Amino acid sequence: MFTNVFVTPAAYDHFVANGNWPDKTMFVLEVYGSTSRGSINKHGSYQTELSGLDVEVKDESRFKDKWAYFNFSESATTASADMPSRNDCWNCHEQNAAVEHSFVQFYPELLKIARAKGTIKAGVRLNE
Repeated sequence: MFTNVFVTPAAYDHFVANGNWPDKTMFVLEVYGSTSRGSINKHGSYQTELSGLDVEVKDESRFKDKWAYFNFSESATTASADMPSRNDCWNCHEQNAAVEHSFVQFYPELLKIARAKGTIKAGVRLNE
């Protein structure tokens, strides 16, 4: 499986400057299947069909636990929060994400920023 993660330039700029995400940050994740057998691809994997679209939102005034998770099916045009907090997504991000609810440990440039700003959560396991 592959995921492509998108965030607004303003939220990214805030992270670069501060090492954390501003209120109203939204992460959009495209989830794709993968394969390693293709016409010219002999080594490695690439994306295939879209499997889902997930959105993570930080909104301190709207969600009691700051972060909420939305899951869209292929045909959906709207979604409501998947139990705004304390669901499986929320719990995994709360326990394992390096900075707030984001897995910056899997993005080397973001991890460098978090280290420099001292915003990595204590006790989080990093891949080193």
